[in-house]
Amino acid sequence: RVAVISDARSFVIASPLMGSNRNQITLVFNFQQRVSGSSETDSNFNPEFFPLLPRSNIGDIDIKSHVTRTYTSSSGKKIAVLDGLFKDADLDALLKFIISNGTYELDTSVFSTDNVPWISGYYVGSFVRSSVWALSERVTKYFVGEDFYPIDVTCNLLRALDHPLIHTDSEPSQREYTLLIYLNRDWEERFHGETTFYESVGDDGDDDDDEDDDGVMEPFVAVRPRFGRVV
Repeated sequence: RVAVISDARSFVIASPLMGSNRNQITLVFNFQQRVSGSSETDSNFNPEFFPLLPRSNIGDIDIKSHVTRTYTSSSGKKIAVLDGLFKDADLDALLKFIISNGTYELDTSVFSTDNVPWISGYYVGSFVRSSVWALSERVTKYFVGEDFYPIDVTCNLLRALDHPLIHTDSEPSQREYTLLIYLNRDWEERFHGETTFYESVGDDGDDDDDEDDDGVMEPFVAVRPRFGRVV
Protein backbone atom coordinates (compact mmCIF):
# COMPACT_ATOMS: atom_id res chain seq x y z
CA ARG A 1 0.00 0.00 0.00
CA VAL A 2 1.24 3.47 -0.91
CA ALA A 3 0.02 6.66 0.76
CA VAL A 4 0.84 10.12 -0.62
CA ILE A 5 0.46 13.11 1.70
CA SER A 6 0.63 16.67 0.40
CA ASP A 7 2.63 19.13 2.51
CA ALA A 8 3.62 16.38 4.95
CA ARG A 9 5.10 18.97 7.31
CA SER A 10 1.55 19.69 8.49
CA PHE A 11 1.06 16.14 9.76
CA VAL A 12 2.57 13.82 12.32
CA ILE A 13 2.90 10.44 10.65
CA ALA A 14 2.77 7.78 13.36
CA SER A 15 0.77 4.77 14.45
CA PRO A 16 -1.24 5.68 17.60
CA LEU A 17 -1.73 2.08 18.71
CA MET A 18 -0.81 -1.43 17.66
CA GLY A 19 -2.38 -4.68 18.83
CA SER A 20 0.44 -6.86 17.56
CA ASN A 21 3.81 -7.89 18.89
CA ARG A 22 5.23 -7.79 15.36
CA ASN A 23 7.23 -4.79 14.18
CA GLN A 24 5.45 -2.40 11.85
CA ILE A 25 7.83 -1.25 9.11
CA THR A 26 7.11 1.77 6.94
CA LEU A 27 9.41 3.28 4.33
CA VAL A 28 9.00 7.06 4.21
CA PHE A 29 10.15 9.34 1.39
CA ASN A 30 10.07 13.13 1.64
CA PHE A 31 10.50 14.95 -1.63
CA GLN A 32 10.36 18.49 -2.96
CA GLN A 33 10.54 20.21 -6.31
CA ARG A 34 14.00 20.11 -7.81
CA VAL A 35 15.60 23.53 -8.18
CA SER A 36 16.97 24.21 -11.64
CA GLY A 37 20.72 23.73 -11.74
CA SER A 38 20.94 21.95 -8.42
CA SER A 39 23.02 18.81 -8.12
CA GLU A 40 21.39 15.52 -7.21
CA THR A 41 24.13 14.88 -4.67
CA ASP A 42 25.73 17.06 -2.05
CA SER A 43 29.45 17.34 -2.76
CA ASN A 44 30.08 17.91 0.94
CA PHE A 45 28.27 14.73 1.98
CA ASN A 46 30.57 11.94 3.07
CA PRO A 47 28.83 9.27 5.19
CA GLU A 48 32.12 7.60 6.04
CA PHE A 49 33.35 10.48 8.18
CA PHE A 50 31.94 11.47 11.52
CA PRO A 51 31.29 15.19 12.04
CA LEU A 52 32.65 17.38 14.81
CA LEU A 53 36.18 18.56 15.42
CA PRO A 54 39.23 16.63 14.30
CA ARG A 55 41.18 14.86 17.01
CA SER A 56 43.97 17.45 17.01
CA ASN A 57 41.60 20.27 18.06
CA ILE A 58 40.23 18.71 21.25
CA GLY A 59 42.61 20.46 23.64
CA ASP A 60 43.12 19.67 27.32
CA ILE A 61 40.13 18.23 29.16
CA ASP A 62 39.99 17.37 32.85
CA ILE A 63 38.17 14.03 32.76
CA LYS A 64 37.94 13.81 36.55
CA SER A 65 35.90 17.02 36.75
CA HIS A 66 33.18 15.44 34.60
CA VAL A 67 32.75 12.28 36.70
CA THR A 68 29.44 12.56 38.59
CA ARG A 69 28.91 8.97 39.78
CA THR A 70 30.89 5.75 40.15
CA TYR A 71 29.52 2.33 41.07
CA THR A 72 31.13 -1.02 41.87
CA SER A 73 29.32 -4.35 41.79
CA SER A 74 29.89 -7.06 44.39
CA SER A 75 32.15 -8.82 41.90
CA GLY A 76 34.30 -5.70 41.43
CA LYS A 77 32.92 -4.53 38.09
CA LYS A 78 33.05 -0.74 37.84
CA ILE A 79 30.69 1.72 36.16
CA ALA A 80 31.41 5.44 35.82
CA VAL A 81 28.98 8.21 34.83
CA LEU A 82 30.23 11.47 33.29
CA ASP A 83 28.28 14.62 32.41
CA GLY A 84 29.14 17.74 30.42
CA LEU A 85 31.97 16.12 28.51
CA PHE A 86 30.63 16.98 25.05
CA LYS A 87 29.42 20.38 23.87
CA ASP A 88 25.71 20.60 23.03
CA ALA A 89 26.41 21.81 19.49
CA ASP A 90 28.67 18.83 18.86
CA LEU A 91 26.04 16.44 20.23
CA ASP A 92 23.39 17.97 17.96
CA ALA A 93 25.68 17.56 14.95
CA LEU A 94 26.41 13.97 15.95
CA LEU A 95 22.72 13.13 16.34
CA LYS A 96 21.85 14.70 12.98
CA PHE A 97 24.62 12.70 11.31
CA ILE A 98 23.51 9.43 12.92
CA ILE A 99 19.87 9.86 11.89
CA SER A 100 20.78 10.92 8.34
CA ASN A 101 23.45 8.32 7.58
CA GLY A 102 22.52 5.28 9.60
CA THR A 103 21.81 1.85 8.14
CA TYR A 104 18.73 0.50 9.91
CA GLU A 105 18.38 -3.22 10.37
CA LEU A 106 15.67 -5.42 11.80
CA ASP A 107 17.20 -8.36 13.67
CA THR A 108 14.92 -10.37 15.91
CA SER A 109 16.60 -13.68 15.11
CA VAL A 110 17.86 -16.13 17.70
CA PHE A 111 21.34 -14.70 17.12
CA SER A 112 20.33 -11.24 18.36
CA THR A 113 21.81 -10.73 21.81
CA ASP A 114 19.76 -7.86 23.19
CA ASN A 115 16.49 -7.83 21.21
CA VAL A 116 16.99 -4.22 20.08
CA PRO A 117 15.67 -4.38 16.49
CA TRP A 118 16.92 -1.06 15.08
CA ILE A 119 20.67 -0.63 15.11
CA SER A 120 22.70 1.86 13.11
CA GLY A 121 26.27 0.85 12.27
CA TYR A 122 29.27 3.00 11.33
CA TYR A 123 32.80 2.51 10.05
CA VAL A 124 35.31 2.16 12.88
CA GLY A 125 38.03 3.55 10.61
CA SER A 126 36.24 6.89 10.28
CA PHE A 127 35.04 6.93 13.87
CA VAL A 128 38.60 6.86 15.26
CA ARG A 129 39.40 10.03 13.29
CA SER A 130 36.68 12.00 15.07
CA SER A 131 36.60 14.00 18.27
CA VAL A 132 33.95 11.60 19.56
CA TRP A 133 36.56 8.86 19.76
CA ALA A 134 39.27 11.27 20.88
CA LEU A 135 37.23 12.09 23.99
CA SER A 136 36.06 8.51 24.47
CA GLU A 137 39.65 7.29 24.25
CA ARG A 138 40.70 9.70 26.99
CA VAL A 139 37.85 8.55 29.19
CA THR A 140 38.80 4.91 28.72
CA LYS A 141 42.47 5.56 29.39
CA TYR A 142 41.62 7.60 32.51
CA PHE A 143 39.73 4.69 34.07
CA VAL A 144 41.68 1.76 32.65
CA GLY A 145 45.17 3.20 32.30
CA GLU A 146 45.78 1.55 28.94
CA ASP A 147 45.10 2.24 25.27
CA PHE A 148 42.04 0.55 23.77
CA TYR A 149 40.71 0.51 20.21
CA PRO A 150 37.01 0.35 19.21
CA ILE A 151 35.82 -2.85 17.53
CA ASP A 152 32.17 -1.87 17.03
CA VAL A 153 30.24 1.43 16.76
CA THR A 154 26.45 1.26 16.79
CA CYS A 155 23.46 3.38 17.73
CA ASN A 156 20.57 1.73 19.55
CA LEU A 157 17.18 3.27 18.85
CA LEU A 158 14.80 2.08 21.57
CA ARG A 159 11.11 2.64 20.97
CA ALA A 160 8.03 2.62 23.18
CA LEU A 161 7.08 -0.94 24.20
CA ASP A 162 10.43 -2.39 23.12
CA HIS A 163 11.71 -4.99 25.57
CA PRO A 164 15.50 -5.37 25.47
CA LEU A 165 16.93 -8.52 26.99
CA ILE A 166 19.52 -8.88 29.74
CA HIS A 167 22.78 -9.56 27.91
CA THR A 168 26.53 -9.20 28.11
CA ASP A 169 28.61 -7.26 25.60
CA SER A 170 31.54 -9.68 25.75
CA GLU A 171 32.53 -13.15 26.85
CA PRO A 172 34.02 -13.67 30.35
CA SER A 173 37.40 -14.47 28.78
CA GLN A 174 37.48 -11.17 26.85
CA ARG A 175 38.76 -7.91 28.32
CA GLU A 176 36.46 -5.34 26.76
CA TYR A 177 34.74 -2.13 27.79
CA THR A 178 31.49 -0.54 26.63
CA LEU A 179 30.96 3.22 26.42
CA LEU A 180 27.49 4.76 26.08
CA ILE A 181 26.56 8.31 25.03
CA TYR A 182 22.94 9.42 25.48
CA LEU A 183 21.62 11.65 22.69
CA ASN A 184 18.08 12.54 23.83
CA ARG A 185 17.40 16.18 24.70
CA ASP A 186 14.94 17.08 27.47
CA TRP A 187 14.57 13.50 28.70
CA GLU A 188 12.27 13.53 31.72
CA GLU A 189 12.34 11.09 34.62
CA ARG A 190 8.77 9.99 33.87
CA PHE A 191 9.93 8.74 30.47
CA HIS A 192 12.04 6.06 32.21
CA GLY A 193 14.30 4.22 29.72
CA GLU A 194 17.09 3.81 32.29
CA THR A 195 20.01 1.56 31.44
CA THR A 196 19.92 -1.12 34.12
CA PHE A 197 23.05 -3.05 34.99
CA TYR A 198 22.75 -6.54 36.44
CA GLU A 199 25.11 -8.91 38.20
CA SER A 200 24.99 -12.63 38.85
CA VAL A 201 24.12 -13.38 42.49
CA GLY A 202 23.97 -17.19 42.42
CA ASP A 203 23.02 -20.40 40.66
CA ASP A 204 19.52 -20.57 39.21
CA GLY A 205 19.32 -24.30 39.89
CA ASP A 206 19.26 -25.37 36.22
CA ASP A 207 21.33 -28.41 35.35
CA ASP A 208 21.82 -27.45 31.69
CA ASP A 209 25.22 -26.71 30.19
CA ASP A 210 24.21 -23.42 28.57
CA GLU A 211 27.36 -21.26 28.40
CA ASP A 212 25.20 -18.12 28.26
CA ASP A 213 23.40 -18.96 31.51
CA ASP A 214 24.68 -16.50 34.12
CA GLY A 215 22.44 -17.85 36.90
CA VAL A 216 20.26 -15.55 38.98
CA MET A 217 20.61 -11.95 37.77
CA GLU A 218 19.80 -8.97 40.00
CA PRO A 219 20.03 -5.26 39.14
CA PHE A 220 22.54 -3.22 41.11
CA VAL A 221 22.32 0.18 39.43
CA ALA A 222 20.15 1.99 36.85
CA VAL A 223 21.50 5.01 34.96
CA ARG A 224 19.01 7.64 33.83
CA PRO A 225 19.43 9.03 30.29
CA ARG A 226 20.61 12.61 30.08
CA PHE A 227 21.68 14.56 27.00
CA GLY A 228 25.40 14.00 26.47
CA ARG A 229 25.78 11.72 29.49
CA VAL A 230 28.58 9.19 29.14
CA VAL A 231 28.66 5.80 30.89
